[in-house]
Amino acid sequence: SSDLPATATAQLTQAMVKSIVDSGLVPEGAISLICGSAGDLLDHLDSQDVVTFTGSATTGQMLRVQPNIVAKSIPFTMEADSLNC
Repeated sequence: SSDLPATATAQLTQAMVKSIVDSGLVPEGAISLICGSAGDLLDHLDSQDVVTFTGSATTGQMLRVQPNIVAKSIPFTMEADSLNC
């Protein structure tokens, strides 16, 4: 199925983020991982927040112009439509 690489990537990323959080390398709450819908989370971000997105270019462009991200000049980094060979 075409969703297997994305699912495997999400699982690996979750394990990596958990290791970082469990290690104490970053302060509590300094890193979050969302796999799937963010709901209204983007509406609650503030100027000290940063968004990094990996996924489709179409979804990334929709997120980049989200009104709160634009209004508060929240840093937004996107890696989209990569070829993973």
